[in-house]
Amino acid sequence: MTAYSSIWNADDWACQGGRLKTNWTHQPFIARYLNYQDSVCLWTGKNSISNCGARNRANWYNAPQFRQLTKPQIDQMTYIRRNYMIYNYSSDRKRFNGAVPPECHLNQ
Repeated sequence: MTAYSSIWNADDWACQGGRLKTNWTHQPFIARYLNYQDSVCLWTGKNSISNCGARNRANWYNAPQFRQLTKPQIDQMTYIRRNYMIYNYSSDRKRFNGAVPPECHLNQ
C-alpha cells in the first residue's frame, strides 16, 4: 500500500492567523511510516455498512473499549492539544466569518 498526501500553502490562515510562515527552504517534506500495519474493513457498497459495523473478531475496533477514550487518554490528548497544537480548524471563526464549520458540531 502507498499513501500520498499534499501540502498546500496555508500561511495566510492556518499558521496562527498568518503569523507563522512555512520555511520552504526545508522542502521537500517527506514522511515515512515504519512498521505500519492497518486493519480495515473493505468498502464494497451499501452492505459494507452492516458488515463493517458487525461485532466480530475481524472488526476488533468495534469493541466497547474502543468506542471512547479513557480518562488517562483524554488527559494525554488534552495535554498535547494545549502544548503542541497551533491551529484548530473548528475554532477559526475569522476564516469562516464568525461561524463554525458544520462538521465541527459532530460528536468527537
